[in-house]
Amino acid sequence: MATLLIKGLIAIDDMNLGTSTFLRSTSTGGTATLTQVDFVRQTSTSSQSLAGPFSILNSGVFSNTQMNEYDQSIVNGLSAAAELAIVQGHGNATEGISAAVAVPSSSTVFLADAVGAYITNTSTVSNAVAVYGQARIAATNAHVWGGNLIAADAPGTFSSNQLIGMEVDIDNQNVASVGEAILLAGTVQVGAAIDGMVVAKPATGKWANGLHFNLSSVTNGITFDTGATVAPSGSAAAISLNPVAAGTGQVSQGLNFVSGDPSSGQNTATINEAAGGSLQISVSKAGQGLALNGPITVYNNIATVSGGVPSELATVDLTAQTAPISATNLYTPAATGMFRINAYLKITTAGTSPVLGPLTVTYTDGTDSVAQSVVMSQQLQTGATSNTGNNGNTTTSVLTGSLVIYAKTGVAIQYAVAFTGTIGAAQYEVHLKLEAL
Repeated sequence: MATLLIKGLIAIDDMNLGTSTFLRSTSTGGTATLTQVDFVRQTSTSSQSLAGPFSILNSGVFSNTQMNEYDQSIVNGLSAAAELAIVQGHGNATEGISAAVAVPSSSTVFLADAVGAYITNTSTVSNAVAVYGQARIAATNAHVWGGNLIAADAPGTFSSNQLIGMEVDIDNQNVASVGEAILLAGTVQVGAAIDGMVVAKPATGKWANGLHFNLSSVTNGITFDTGATVAPSGSAAAISLNPVAAGTGQVSQGLNFVSGDPSSGQNTATINEAAGGSLQISVSKAGQGLALNGPITVYNNIATVSGGVPSELATVDLTAQTAPISATNLYTPAATGMFRINAYLKITTAGTSPVLGPLTVTYTDGTDSVAQSVVMSQQLQTGATSNTGNNGNTTTSVLTGSLVIYAKTGVAIQYAVAFTGTIGAAQYEVHLKLEAL
């Protein structure tokens, strides 16, 4: 038995419901209730208008042996029951209201909607909602969804398809307006395991991108307001990246950076944590690494000074040298400071009676701007030190040493290598590194 509840003023000139019989309750105005006594389901194919409000009451059937549909709007013959079976593949549904539209290939309308809801608002008090869905748990171990949207295609049947599970649009025409395209809000009890958003694993395959920003679509990809999260720890952070797989010996998931190379192609760099606990930074282009625009202020949990750690700023690697090297630029300081030159020289081919070295460094003092020329005191293979060179004529004859200077910005630091005696067929190598301290 169903009941049609009519509130307000309504005139009924003709009600043709086949063999259905309705009894009218006694009423002097305001509300009239027509109670169904004997109802045969009717179908209307013409446009109908009902002035309400009205209620259609059904006791409902909730067995999973059939589709239980009560009030339907069917356009162009589409079966809601058949569509549910095609996409879900199993089970039935009980639906208070169902709408189905089969859009023909000849359709030229802008939108074809199974359900259309439109609303305007001139109130500064009321919250205007075009579509409102509410699901409330009323028993232990129950499950509820406030909404469930599916966009589906068919395997191998159609091509060039576009699937959009849900589109949320903002039509902002006023620069003074504020808002959010998607707002996650609600009430969450302290300690409850409720996530704001979850990207679930598909039944087959994987999502190409869990979150994808199109070209020129946003100013900030992800923003955390002040106080949105807590200070990072082992169990909480603004972004947490867990291991790539369960079990021991698994590296963490990481971040991938892609840049356009100045010449051609792309370069990549990744950051993640090794299984042993070290932070790993990997780059694809040889010779490139980590670039810092500031000093390392803490090293091994100890505060540092100046640049924090030495940095290598210049290098020289020469082989098969057969003559002296006159004053040559090694590095021009970008800032006045302390520098260390490390040197390694060695005979690589014996000659007649050559003398390798010494190495001379020239620079301008960073305090009084006085030009300086310093001969590096170097260690021989015998352990002795020399500032006059090495007169050994074997491939074990070496000169090695370091020199610390304080050099002025903008004036080149230079080096020169002496190579005297009777050289003959002798050759030598020179390896230098300059560090900022």
